[in-house]
Amino acid sequence: MQKKFRKMVFLPLFLAALFMMTACEEPQQTADLEIRLDETTDRTLAPKDPEEFRVTSYHVECQHVSGGTVHQVDSTRKSVVFNGLAIGRYNITATGKAASGQEIVRGSTTFDLSGDNTTAIVRLNELIGTGDINMTFSWKDDIVDSPSVEIELSPVDSQKVDPVKKTLQVSGSTAQFSQTGLPCGSYTLRARLYSGSTVVAGCLEALRIDKDATLTGTINFNLDELPSSAGQITIDDNAGTPVICRITGIEDGDTVDSRETVTAALEISSADSSIMTVSWYLDGEKIGTGESVSFTPPPGQHRLDVVVIPDKLGATGSTAISFEAALMGSTGVPVTGAVISEDEVENLYLSSSMEMTFLEDGRLLLIDNSERKAQIISIKNNMLEVENFQTLESQISAVTAVGGLDKVVMADSDTSEAVVWTYNKGTAALKKEYGNNSVVADSDRTFIDVYGLSSTSALDECFTVFGRIMLLGDPSKTMNLSASHSAADKADLYPEGSNWFNQLDGTFSGTFDLFAASPSGIDAVLIDRDTGLTVFWAVDGSRTRVLIGEGMDYSDATAAVPLPASASQNIRFIVADGDKLRIFERERTNTTNRTPFSQAGSDIRRTAEGSGLDTVQLLLSNDEAFLYALNQGNDTISTFSVSSRGEIAFIEATQLDFTPQEACISPNGGYMIVRGTGGELAVMRIRLS
Repeated sequence: MQKKFRKMVFLPLFLAALFMMTACEEPQQTADLEIRLDETTDRTLAPKDPEEFRVTSYHVECQHVSGGTVHQVDSTRKSVVFNGLAIGRYNITATGKAASGQEIVRGSTTFDLSGDNTTAIVRLNELIGTGDINMTFSWKDDIVDSPSVEIELSPVDSQKVDPVKKTLQVSGSTAQFSQTGLPCGSYTLRARLYSGSTVVAGCLEALRIDKDATLTGTINFNLDELPSSAGQITIDDNAGTPVICRITGIEDGDTVDSRETVTAALEISSADSSIMTVSWYLDGEKIGTGESVSFTPPPGQHRLDVVVIPDKLGATGSTAISFEAALMGSTGVPVTGAVISEDEVENLYLSSSMEMTFLEDGRLLLIDNSERKAQIISIKNNMLEVENFQTLESQISAVTAVGGLDKVVMADSDTSEAVVWTYNKGTAALKKEYGNNSVVADSDRTFIDVYGLSSTSALDECFTVFGRIMLLGDPSKTMNLSASHSAADKADLYPEGSNWFNQLDGTFSGTFDLFAASPSGIDAVLIDRDTGLTVFWAVDGSRTRVLIGEGMDYSDATAAVPLPASASQNIRFIVADGDKLRIFERERTNTTNRTPFSQAGSDIRRTAEGSGLDTVQLLLSNDEAFLYALNQGNDTISTFSVSSRGEIAFIEATQLDFTPQEACISPNGGYMIVRGTGGELAVMRIRLS
């Protein structure tokens, strides 16, 4: 009886304890997990067909960090919900897909799900896959010497890749850039075209590398060695730009003045135009940031790029325009393109003691006497490039090129010799012609200047001016003296039948101060200020007339040059005399020696130019339609029009930043080079029409 009682007591106690334990246990807690995909970084575009690379659907997976079931869902919405997940920490991954099903972008995060923390944000910040690039660069090969192309490919979307910097292999007038295995995303490609050591063109493109695709394209460096007027501006909506944008402020057909400030602005036509960075580049060089930029372009062909980096992954975009900055001064008026320093150009030597002349192929021969260097220089977009230089034995007091003969004459100031050199266009080199056949000498006198005229001109002769004796002869005698024409026999150096030397020998008591020939070679004038003696050569057909006048007042004359004939066909020349310009004329057919020249009209000096001009040089444009005066008194170049009647009229003055000493004009008339008294060298542009 006692044992039975004990069993009955234990059973109720056990049931009570079991009930209490069951009553104290809570059911497992759950929550609904909402996953939002970050809209700021999920979109990638390509301009050929933006929709092809737009994210249109998402695949999302969610798994507890301890393992277990992988919850997943496919959705076209940017927000998905997993219902009834147990409270805890989860790994979440999401992938964005294009309409074709191609995976484009992905992202992941770890999220602690609780009763009051139920919304997770996944940023899609990693583009998927790799791609390749194959770009071609091209240019006109006839105006680029020793070309090379440098490129720099830089990631924009923080891809795990270092910038790629290369100097490309050039083949003819093209260069190829290829790179494989690049992480997908946005890049900028900067390229610069060099001619020797000088940058002549550049660009900066925004590129989009896509998965398992090769980005191909061609970039043309638009070069124009001698732009003279405003060119058309073409808008190039770059084929690789995710963000659709356009440059405004410079439109197709606008005239861009290289001396004025240009303002360009950005217009974005994309629906979502949130911008993080906007950068502007001129010929590949960064010139500003922001939605607009102001700059003053130097004369020449240019490319303006704008790169836009939105706050969306892979959405970097760019566009570009090519335009010409033209010198928009009046036709014929020189405008400063650039003032050159030694530091800017490799192997360039400049000093206060220089001589220069243009060669017939458009190159510049510049002689620096301080280093005794003869430099052959090409001009590209207002910048100089030294193609070759040679060391000379002596200092040179004057130099000239004789067109059509590939000859250069240098006046050796140490030996008082006029030495002939042969110019090789292909190698850009000079070769001295040794022996008596290449030298005209007069050891007792000093050179003033030498003048070479084109063999296509009517005169077809070379002038060599000594201190008191001027030697005039045709190329067969002066340029290539034969054994039968000794340099010491000066009478043999004159055109056959001319007796003017005998008339003038011993006449000049002073020096020949002024001498100049017209660009066409039709006329030449020599003036002695002390005696008032004038010698003028005029060509009628194949006949050369030598006209001599005496008794003129040239006491203050500083420069002179022949002018085109007047309406009456009288010969004319103009003299800078103090602050005045004086025109003298005489009948072309009058061959009587020592017949005075008469002044034609009144003195010509414009009140607008002021006084104290101190003109050091007068020179004509190649077509003889414009007259230029280099004024040391106020550091200007005065430009005058010259009519077919031989009349001149002032146009305007170009201000220089230095005191001019000498100028020469390129064979095509588009460039004027001005050297200063302190060794300055300016590249001036002349608008031809």
